[in-house]
Amino acid sequence: MTVGVGIWMEIESALVRFGGTAADEAELRALVDLLPRTLDDVSARHRPTAQELGAEALYIVGRLERVVAWSQPCLGAGTALWIGRALFDLDRPAAALPHFRLALQRPLPPETRAKIEEWILCCRIACEPDAIGMEDLQHLQANYEALGTNAPTPSDLRRAIARRSAWPSFPRDLVRAVQALFGLHTIASVYEAITIRARW
Repeated sequence: MTVGVGIWMEIESALVRFGGTAADEAELRALVDLLPRTLDDVSARHRPTAQELGAEALYIVGRLERVVAWSQPCLGAGTALWIGRALFDLDRPAAALPHFRLALQRPLPPETRAKIEEWILCCRIACEPDAIGMEDLQHLQANYEALGTNAPTPSDLRRAIARRSAWPSFPRDLVRAVQALFGLHTIASVYEAITIRARW
C-alpha cells in the first residue's frame, strides 16, 4: 500500500488540533486506519518523522500493541517516547525503560522531561528496586520543585510506590521518603484503591 505525503501532513495537523473531544478522536482513528504496514515507501529522510507521528497518533487512540509493533525498529528519540508509554501502559516496565531513556536524548520542555524521569523511576522501582537510592528520589523531587505550579502530578510514582510498599523486600525508608518528598502521605490508606487501577 503506497501512502502519499498527505497522510503525514493530515496526522500532524490532527495532532496539533487534538483537544480530546469525540470528534477529534474519530478524526484521528480514521487517519491511523490509513497508516501503512511499513515505512518502506517513505523516503529515508522522512521516516523518523513519519514514524513518530504514527506512533503518537496510535498511542492517543489507544492502539498500544500496534504502537510497539509498528514502530520497529525505532528510528529516534521522538518515537521512543511513544513506544515507552505504550509498553508502560501494557505492564511491561522492563521493556519501556530503555525507550524512556532514549526519549530523553532530545530537547524537551522541562515538564515533559520531568514526567519522563518519573516514568523511568517507576520502571526502575518495578525492575530494579534494590538499585533505587535516596538520591534518585531527591533528583526527581528537585526537578518537580523547580517547575513550581507547572510540575506534573506524580500519579504514576504514587501507584508504583503503593504497589511496592506492600512488598516486604522494598525498603520502608524509601517509601517514607517518597511520601515526605512528594507529599504522598495517604499511600498506605489508599493502597487497595490505587492498585486496582495501577498500570503495573
